[in-house]
Amino acid sequence: MNVDPVVEHGKYTARLVGPFTYTVHWAALAVAAAPTDESVQVQNDSDFFWLSTSYHANIGGALQERGTAVVPLVTLQLSLVANPFTDSEAPLPSLAGGPVEGPMELAKPFWLYGGSTLKLSARNYATAGTVYDLYVSLHGFKYRKDD
Repeated sequence: MNVDPVVEHGKYTARLVGPFTYTVHWAALAVAAAPTDESVQVQNDSDFFWLSTSYHANIGGALQERGTAVVPLVTLQLSLVANPFTDSEAPLPSLAGGPVEGPMELAKPFWLYGGSTLKLSARNYATAGTVYDLYVSLHGFKYRKDD
C-alpha cells in the first residue's frame, strides 16, 4: 500500500511522521458477564491512519511457540467515543489475525483524528477460571498536523 506523505483534511494539512502502533492491554481479563473497556486516546497533535490490527494473548505468562499460541475466546467491539461509529452491530467472537497469521488488515484503512478516543470492549467467554493477559495493537501511520 502506498502512503501519501501529505494529506489534506479540510481545514488543515497533515504530514507523514512514520509508522506508529497504539496498544491496549488487559492484564487479567477474567470470565465475566459484562465486557471490560479499555481505550486508545489519539494524540492531540496528530492523526492516525489505521491499517491493521493484531493481538497477543497468554494464560499465566506461559511460554508460547508458533504451534501453541493462545487464541483467546473473547468478544471484541470497537467504538469511537462521541461518534456513532462501531465496527459491528454486535461484539465479534474471538479475534482474527494474530501472532501466527500476522496482523489482520482492515478492509479499508480508517482515519482516527487527533484527540479522538477509540473504546475497545472485550469479554472473556472461555471456561470459568480462564484468565487472559491480552494485548490488542492498532498498526498504522502517524500524521502530524501543520500549523
